[in-house]
Amino acid sequence: MSLAALVERIRTPSVSLAPERNLSASNAWYPCLAKDSRQKLETVQNAAARTITGCTKNTNTKLLLNEAKLLPLEVESTISQSAVYERSLRLPETDPSRKTAENPVRTRLRSLGFWRETGKDKAYICGLEDFPREKQVPVPDIPPWQVPETFTCCATLGEGISKADAPEELKKAVEDHYNATFTCFGLGRLGGRGLKREAWRVKGVQRPIERG
Repeated sequence: MSLAALVERIRTPSVSLAPERNLSASNAWYPCLAKDSRQKLETVQNAAARTITGCTKNTNTKLLLNEAKLLPLEVESTISQSAVYERSLRLPETDPSRKTAENPVRTRLRSLGFWRETGKDKAYICGLEDFPREKQVPVPDIPPWQVPETFTCCATLGEGISKADAPEELKKAVEDHYNATFTCFGLGRLGGRGLKREAWRVKGVQRPIERG
């Protein structure tokens, strides 16, 4: 293998992985850094880009990053943090990430407040607030033609059911309720499961925990 082929073989995965690595972590640590620390990181990134691309030290920084297919760290941070903030607002209302992004926190929890306010500012800069926020839906992690043997389904059975009913009556109500639905996502040990509409037999019903 020639030297040029070896350099290209090393360069390809490095160039493809660098943006993803930076994008996944920049929203967590970059906004908290001082200006001097940001400049040091920019210097390190430029040095790494020269190693990957083989460019000389006198190469213009913009041309260097363009050759390495990289963005400045501040741009990466703005994109990443705004995306994380907007993604959090699309999660279910009970999700902790959405609560952190929407609800105010105590003054002493400065890190959470800083993340929320900074993310909101970055989303405004990127113009993401103008887009409609569609709710994220659960996606099954297995093909639809595979069905697990057991699953857990949380459902509201409606009227006609009380905590004093016999277990057999509760099982019958659960079976009727579930078999009347079209699709159900069960939550088991291996994650969500997409289940086809079939007649399922309920093995047991767990009553809600009463809190005093």
